[in-house]
Amino acid sequence: MLKRNIELNKLHNILSIKAGLWHRSAYLKVYKDVADSREWALHVEETEEITELKGISLESLISDYEIGQIDLLKIDIEGEEYEIFSKKDFPVAKIRNIVGEYHRDSLQPLLTSLGYEYMEIPNKHFLSRR
Repeated sequence: MLKRNIELNKLHNILSIKAGLWHRSAYLKVYKDVADSREWALHVEETEEITELKGISLESLISDYEIGQIDLLKIDIEGEEYEIFSKKDFPVAKIRNIVGEYHRDSLQPLLTSLGYEYMEIPNKHFLSRR
């Protein structure tokens, strides 16, 4: 659907990548989260099997596609948020604003330690900016 919308709107500055943001390169499996009764709840995990969904690290994404600056990073990766932000090579200088959902504990201590202002939004959402 994304590729179709890009074509229909004749957008030339958008690149669609079939991958999931993850804390490292790995193959991923997506399951319905049986612990959550909501229809859209998903669980993602790494697998040794070769799957259609490849996980890619933020650092690899920035490097591979020569991204100089990210003005807004929208993130909701089913519990992997902490792993991504806590990496020692997290590219703080390249990311100005982050909006997302967290699935475990608040990310406020971690993101403020990286120099971001942090604001909680209801239902485990947050906004951070540098």
